[in-house]
This record gives sequence, structure tokens and C-alpha cells, in this order.
Amino acid sequence: MEQDLERAEERAEQSDCKIVELEEELRVVGNNLKSLEVSEEKANQREEEYKNQIKTLTTRLKEATQREETYEGQVKILSAQLKEAMASREHVEDKIHSLSQKLTQAEARAEFAERSVQKLQKEVDRLEDITWGPCSLPIPALDDLINEIEKYNDIGDNIDDAVVELIPGVQPTPKQLENAVKNRAQQQEAARREKERMEEAARREKERQEEEARRERERQEEEARRPPPPPPAESVPVETTEP
Repeated sequence: MEQDLERAEERAEQSDCKIVELEEELRVVGNNLKSLEVSEEKANQREEEYKNQIKTLTTRLKEATQREETYEGQVKILSAQLKEAMASREHVEDKIHSLSQKLTQAEARAEFAERSVQKLQKEVDRLEDITWGPCSLPIPALDDLINEIEKYNDIGDNIDDAVVELIPGVQPTPKQLENAVKNRAQQQEAARREKERMEEAARREKERQEEEARRERERQEEEARRPPPPPPAESVPVETTEP
């Protein structure tokens, strides 16, 4: 009986030791489970943050795309306006050149006609003083004088028409015409420089936005590839039982 009792006590002690070991293992498992739950919660938070960042970046990308389309539209409008201005400039320059030639020719003809009229007038005055009276002017000389006067008037009308055609309502001088051509050239040059400046600004803005988007994508990809940090290991004391 005593031996059976001793064996029963030994088995009871062994059972108690196993129970203690199982309780310790259960406590360790519980701690590990809590640590995993905390890690899962942190991972869910990071996932939510990543989703919010992706939404924000998507919105910014859409805004950047819209701005890019707006800039492209403005550049197209400016390009069309520049083409129209260049075509108008060429047309105006050709017209000014043609009218300037006409004006120069008309002035030359007017100067020649004026000299001819003066010459004929002097000849008529001389003949009146020497041979004929005021009313006995030779018919050929009188006809020549009338023809020259009419030519002079016609040339003057042509000059006036050319001036009016150049600048309606204003009688410009050659210096004013030259200044008008220079001002037009300056305006065209300013328009060309403004177009180049807008194109350069749009190109730089597009490159900057693309660079920002690329860096943001690389940062997100790097964070996505980076494994989450392991939970801190907790030291668990192990109780030893003496046999």
C-alpha cells in the first residue's frame, strides 16, 4: 500500500509539473497572440495610410494632367495667334513695300511734273512779256501748260491716295512709315518671345510634376517592398522543478 501511495504521489507531482509547463506554454502562446494582434493592427493602419496617400497622389496627378492640358491648349492658341500674326505681318510688309514704291514713284513724277510746270510757266511769262499780251498766249504752250498742271494734280491725288491707303486718316511721313514697320517688327518679336517663354514654362512645369510623381512612386514602392519590423521578443522565465 505504501508503495502504491508513493507511486500515486509521484504521478501526481509529475502531473502538477506538466500542468505548470502547459500553463506556462499557454501564457507564452497568449503573449505571442497579443503581439501578433498588435502587429496586425499596425499593419492595417499602415495599409489605410497607404490607401489615403494613393488617393491623394491620384488626385494630384489628375490636377497636374488637367493643368498640362490647359497649358497645351494655351500654347496651341498662342501658336495659332502667332501664325496669324506672322501671316498678317508678311501681308502688311508686302503692302507697305508696294505702297512705298508707288509713293516713291509718285513723288518722283510729282517732282518732275512740278519742274516741268515751273519751266513752262517761266517760258509763258517770258513770251507774254516779249511778244504777246496777257491773252495772246500761243495755243501749243497753253495746251502743254494745262496738260502738265493736270498731270501734276493727278500725281498729287495718287500720292494722297497712297498715303490714305497706308494709314487711313493720317498723312505719314517716310520716317513715320519706317517707325511703323519697326514697331510692327518689335511687336512680332515680343509675341515670339512670349510664346517661347510660355512654352518653356509649360515644359518645366511638366518636367517638375513628372519628377515629383516619379519620386513619389519610387518612395511608395520602396515602402511596399520593405518588410514590417518584427515584434519585440519578450523573455519568458522558465521555472525548473526539482525531482
